[in-house]
Amino acid sequence: MAALSGRPAEMQAANVKLLEELCGPGDFLSGQLRAAVVRETLKATATCGACRKIQVERKNVDKNDLWNVVAAAKCTFHEAEDCHGLGVVVHALCNLQNLMSEAWYKEAAEHLYRCLSASEHIPDTPADRLLRLAELIAVVGLAVGFRAFYRAVDAEGSGLLQEPSLPATREGKARFGSAAEVCKHVGPREGSGWGAGFVREDVNQGLMVGNGEKFFEEFSKLKFMAFSPMNKWAPALSTGSLFLRWCSVLYSPIQHGYETYHFMFKKAPGRALNRVGLEDAAAGYTTAVGCSF
Repeated sequence: MAALSGRPAEMQAANVKLLEELCGPGDFLSGQLRAAVVRETLKATATCGACRKIQVERKNVDKNDLWNVVAAAKCTFHEAEDCHGLGVVVHALCNLQNLMSEAWYKEAAEHLYRCLSASEHIPDTPADRLLRLAELIAVVGLAVGFRAFYRAVDAEGSGLLQEPSLPATREGKARFGSAAEVCKHVGPREGSGWGAGFVREDVNQGLMVGNGEKFFEEFSKLKFMAFSPMNKWAPALSTGSLFLRWCSVLYSPIQHGYETYHFMFKKAPGRALNRVGLEDAAAGYTTAVGCSF
């Protein structure tokens, strides 16, 4: 295969980098656990027979009972010990996002806490549960995005980009041991739904994310508000930063959380589509493959 250049090379390098970072230590999850979650996500997304059956029968699913529905569905897990006990969370996130509710979110936070605290000390606080769940959601979401990118490329039949092999796991403990090292508060905010979120004054001053930059140099000062989608990535800290940098290459340029001036209607240098065009293409693709993301 000829060497890649231009935009294909740029996108391939961004995907390789993303995969490497996802399979290494995070802010609250170890490298071993994150790598297992990535592997499970890549194998389970849109392929789990039990999840597909739930989707087919989704009109009969009570969203407030989704946790029990998935637990009883006999999903096939690929990682050891049902992905460290987290397989039910991973499969729901990558295949059943459209059926989730606040009830599922609370059950997932408690289940994650039980699984992790069986082998390590975790402070027994709501904030520690929510920050770990936020990171897990971000890891699964980015792995789904990675998988969807290559599914879309394969659908075109160009053979131009080959899905990179999974990197070796970068063993290591999480960067932080407690939520108190990061913030004063994390949780739902008025007008922002039931997911975990931050506001500026919650975050400890001088906090550094995984790439060595200060937290607020990565996330927008203006968009970092309770009702902003960026707020939902913010509790994931370093993994949220990965999202920003990856999207800046594969989607539209984002600088420190800001949408650049050409984000909506003007094309960034070297890009074939502006954001409007990208949204049209994404809508057509996700509709075609039945993607919930």
